[in-house]
Amino acid sequence: MWMLAAGFAVYGPGLSAQTVFINEIHYDDVGGDSGEGVEVAGPAGTDLTGWQLIAYNGSNGTQYDDSTLAATIPDLGGGYGTVFIAIVGLQNGPPDGIALYDGSTVIQFLSYEGTFTAVGGPADGLTSTDIGVFETNSTLDGTSLQLTGTGTVYTDFTWAASSASTYDAFNNGQTFGGGGCGITIDLVEATCNDFTVGVDDYTLSISYFGVDPSVTVVYAGSGLVGGSDPAVDANGTIIISGIPEGEAYSVSFSSPCDGIAAISGSSPVCEPPACGITLGSETVTCLGNTIGDDAYEVSIPYTGVQAGTTVQNNSGSGSISGDDPASVSDGTIIVSGISEADDYDIVLTSPCDALGVSGTAPPCEPLPTLTIIGFDVAGNWTYSGSYAIDHTYVESGWSFTGGPAFRNTTALTDGVA
Repeated sequence: MWMLAAGFAVYGPGLSAQTVFINEIHYDDVGGDSGEGVEVAGPAGTDLTGWQLIAYNGSNGTQYDDSTLAATIPDLGGGYGTVFIAIVGLQNGPPDGIALYDGSTVIQFLSYEGTFTAVGGPADGLTSTDIGVFETNSTLDGTSLQLTGTGTVYTDFTWAASSASTYDAFNNGQTFGGGGCGITIDLVEATCNDFTVGVDDYTLSISYFGVDPSVTVVYAGSGLVGGSDPAVDANGTIIISGIPEGEAYSVSFSSPCDGIAAISGSSPVCEPPACGITLGSETVTCLGNTIGDDAYEVSIPYTGVQAGTTVQNNSGSGSISGDDPASVSDGTIIVSGISEADDYDIVLTSPCDALGVSGTAPPCEPLPTLTIIGFDVAGNWTYSGSYAIDHTYVESGWSFTGGPAFRNTTALTDGVA
């Protein structure tokens, strides 16, 4: 973790000074064009893998060529460097243009000999920025259009007319160091760390390009700041974790990067999704009927399905089986082997934590023994109006099930003669 001073809107890279930028262009010269291409400059160590230079035709706005980069910017001095990419057939205008694309965002869309709007491709709908200088069919071989001046970012430099080309080196009249802010904000993302009822927390991630030894991150909100330090770490991600749900965020930067607009926004909503499951009535079944402690089983039918939920058995004993409501629609949850000494308590976890069943353990005692009662003479006995389920009353030539039976004129019951 690194220290920062005590205050993000999502901030696009096109709105701040580019730290990786187009530094040199050559497209036209006397006779047959040769040595055409584009140079990219930026902080040493920047991995350009997956970046592209996309050539656009100014006459119709469409893309006509793309070159994929696969290099890391070397350190040519002061922590900065350049990479040249040859592009055979770079069109001569007027106008034509080049887009620098990092795989997700158009970093620059520059043109020469006029401006136009891109049609299709990553720069679709963007209007180019004319660099203000150009080449002709009288331009000398071995020359190029270059940025000159002192600084660390694109806006510190100025395009100059053709001079001797400096591919894979700093330009004529160009010095890296001093100047404006050395970082460019890339992506800003606020992500919930949990989804429960109540107040959760979230993490704010701010990725950036470049490095600036003079910059300090300014943040006064809740949470813990960590990740990369833009004063030390080139091309990293600032991470602020543990921000309470409901608290907005705001991050800014000290000089020389105080020109970057404050990155601010509202908290994400970290509430759980609605549960897609409905529970039916449970069935409780003894798995044995002996004297002492037996086990029993609870079966819970359900309809629907809900990813992310789990079955939790709080009964003190037993194991979960049957269907998984997180992946199987319309099934039966089974918890078996619950001790007769334990009541049952079975619930689902978020986002279905409002669902569950509970109840007392069933009595799993031995079944009653059937008793046969012998009568002397049927006429001596009268049915009393209720039945004993474990008695069968019989007499030779006559029988009925029920009881107790009373011996006439006495208080004797059942099989007393």
